[in-house]
Parts: sequence; structure tokens; C-alpha cells
Amino acid sequence: MLNVGGGFSTFQMGNLNTQDFIKELQKPLPPDLIQHFIDLNCPKELIALVFVQKYVLTRSRYNTIEGNVRSSVRPTCWSGN
Repeated sequence: MLNVGGGFSTFQMGNLNTQDFIKELQKPLPPDLIQHFIDLNCPKELIALVFVQKYVLTRSRYNTIEGNVRSSVRPTCWSGN
């Protein structure tokens, strides 16, 4: 336990390195929690960074996205072409 006294109040922090705590962290988040932040107009990039662990794409979906990007971006001296 960490105790820090400063001024008129104290701060206590316990060790959260327990199996129960870790199990709770690994549970999926309820969709309405994520929706709450969407409704607050948080930037979609921030929501993705905080709430999305990974994206799984099929090879065909990846190829489609890559083709769309290649057709919409002009080559530059930095594009590797």
C-alpha cells in the first residue's frame, strides 16, 4: 500500500496486480460504453486508439483497400515508385 500525505489530505493506492483485476480488464467492453464516447463527439482516431485492440482483415479486403488507396494517391518521390 502506498500512502502519501500532503497538506490536509492523504492519498492511498493499493496494488492492483491481482488475478481478479486482470480478468476484469480482459473482459470485452459493453458497446454502450464506447457509444457514449462517440455520442460525446470524441475524435474517432482517439476512440480507435483507446478501445480497439486489433483489426482483422481478409486478404481480399486488404487488397481492395490497398487498391483504393493506390488509385487515389498521386505518386511522389517518397512513395517508393
